[in-house]
Amino acid sequence: MKMLMSLGVVLLVALFLTGCAATIDSASLAARLAASDKRPTVVDVRTGSEYVGGHLPGAVSIPVHALPFRMTEVPVHDRSESVVVYCAHGPRAGLAGFFLRMAGFSEVLHLQGDIRSWREAGHPLVTGPEPGLLVK
Repeated sequence: MKMLMSLGVVLLVALFLTGCAATIDSASLAARLAASDKRPTVVDVRTGSEYVGGHLPGAVSIPVHALPFRMTEVPVHDRSESVVVYCAHGPRAGLAGFFLRMAGFSEVLHLQGDIRSWREAGHPLVTGPEPGLLVK
């Protein structure tokens, strides 16, 4: 019995760590966001206060703890569209990627280096809530 439980824990940890197997670097994401076609949806999975303190332009705030209950708020036409997730340094984005893939989103990307790499590359950050976007 203990062996079975240990195996279950190992499998859950493996699923968590591979939540977002695919990644995108900040330069590639910036280029895709600048393009008029095939712009990915960007989801900031940090807390609302972290989001207001600085986030990627156009990013939607859905904290990771609320994501399983707010999947319908991910602004896509269908779940085959690209969704990029990021957090402060990785674990929350990995978990968010797992949640999104389990909900049927097929193209989930994790921003390599998260918001830190975006900032260090000199890409713009927006402070305060994004106009028209709800922060909870």
